[in-house]
Amino acid sequence: LAAGFDLPRVLDLFLDAVSELARPSRSAILLSEDEHRQYRVRASRGLAPLVVESVTLPADSGLPFWLMSEGRLIQIEEAHARSTEATAREIAREMAVLQAVVAIPLSSHGQLVGILTLGQRITGGAYGRRETETLFNLGSHLATAIRDIGLHHQLQYQKEFNERILQRMSSGVVTIGPEQRVVIMNRRAEEILGMAARDVLNRDLRVLPSPLGDLLFETLSRGHSVTRSEIQLALRNLPLEVSTYPVMGEGTAPLGAVVVFEDLTAQRQRAMGRRAADQLQLLTRVVARIADEIKNPLV
Repeated sequence: LAAGFDLPRVLDLFLDAVSELARPSRSAILLSEDEHRQYRVRASRGLAPLVVESVTLPADSGLPFWLMSEGRLIQIEEAHARSTEATAREIAREMAVLQAVVAIPLSSHGQLVGILTLGQRITGGAYGRRETETLFNLGSHLATAIRDIGLHHQLQYQKEFNERILQRMSSGVVTIGPEQRVVIMNRRAEEILGMAARDVLNRDLRVLPSPLGDLLFETLSRGHSVTRSEIQLALRNLPLEVSTYPVMGEGTAPLGAVVVFEDLTAQRQRAMGRRAADQLQLLTRVVARIADEIKNPLV
């Protein structure tokens, strides 16, 4: 369980420990796939590759549903003893496919994270009560570890996904946390401000050119937003269109503040070009009219 966030390594180490403890001839760990709500073999010992690749157990029937609803392990003898029930027959069939005589739930926070199946012991004897209790307790710890690993990878994926979005945005984005330190600065913000992110991140917001820092502080402290306001940076007299937003949590106080800005230099240059073209066109029409007015009397 101390193997970090490498799920395949955690499962392999756990099955190795189970092999040393209980000496099963075969063992497997099945984990759920959220998108299909099915359980598939993710790690095994002694099972044929064809079985590993082909076995899928629906979450709403058979062995997974029974383990989830009962919350305890089941042995093959119990399933055979209740052969008059359709659910018990399905459980016995699924355990037979996995060549298992014991199925142990891997549960955490009321959810069936996975299933541990064990085949006959290599010595031929039955599993003792103390061994099954130990395996059940270890399975609960493994389920918590699997759940935490999945949550870690989900957060890591979301973080990387958000970072990719920020890096490809056409607007500059800067975010500060509750300690008034810069926590996010995308590539477009670096280009507009002419500052490297490594020189800004985790530093006080006063490192930002005025009045960006003042706007962020105002948004963080009072929770007020600014929408598409034009400002002039003290640095390089750079015109920007700025919007700020507070990042709200469960409480009433903001957890941070975000400023999104665009460089208006190109837009102003285009506007000046359009005004110059309009003025030239107007001048041309005036000159043409004057020439026409002079020409008529001469004729």
